[in-house]
Amino acid sequence: MNFIAFCKKSLVYLFFIARLLLYSNLKTMIHSNQNYTLLRKPNGIASTFWGQQSILDYFEDLQKLQSIINNNSDFNKYSLYCYLGGYVKQDIDTFLFNQTTQFTKEQEYGLLNRLDNDTGGFLYFAKNIESYTFYKEQQQKLAIQKMYLAQVHGNPFFKSNENLITIETPIMHHRFDDQKMIFINHEKDKNQWRWEPHLVSTTIELISYDQEKNISLLRVMIHKWIRHQIRVHLKSIWAPILGDKLYGPKPPISDTLHLRSIGMK
Repeated sequence: MNFIAFCKKSLVYLFFIARLLLYSNLKTMIHSNQNYTLLRKPNGIASTFWGQQSILDYFEDLQKLQSIINNNSDFNKYSLYCYLGGYVKQDIDTFLFNQTTQFTKEQEYGLLNRLDNDTGGFLYFAKNIESYTFYKEQQQKLAIQKMYLAQVHGNPFFKSNENLITIETPIMHHRFDDQKMIFINHEKDKNQWRWEPHLVSTTIELISYDQEKNISLLRVMIHKWIRHQIRVHLKSIWAPILGDKLYGPKPPISDTLHLRSIGMK
């Protein structure tokens, strides 16, 4: 074998190995069971088609989707908190083929949940129309529990002997700022809101507290979701999420919102 042929063969092997490594990493971003698939969305991109570029826009472009979901490495630090019982890793080709053949773009390729642009973590996808319909029916009954992980300023449990705290403060759209929601604690707060209040609940559980940094790691559970619900509810108890540029202290101590979707039950 001459030198040029050897180099060509080596490049082929290197390309093959690099592709295997890429797919191995991407598999950690996609988990599937018989009915549903969980895809990790990185922070900073929309979940669906709302007049801005979203992760669904890349479903017909494998290479672009690879580059998007590969930008998700920090999530691996929190993998032990994820709810993945019964799920196995899935390759991206199988995932895309199923979603784009079972569902149309108008059906959002079977997407079941939404995350704020700044929130990272799992998006849920139905694998077929039967699973899609069943999920929606269970969601209407508030039987789906959505799980999140949040790092917050302070310790919201410092005055509590309970293991769980449920926050039920009403949330409204801000009257003057379309980007924000507000919570209603007093009658005087009502001059800042528009439309009707959203009556939703957020339950939190303390996982750990770093006294030196004054930062808590929380498990967060919701059934019914509205925009910025977790972020606003945590602010309402003086425990804003790290990196929250809308509801946290200024300037934020992180460029990334430390809120992640970790599964459903």
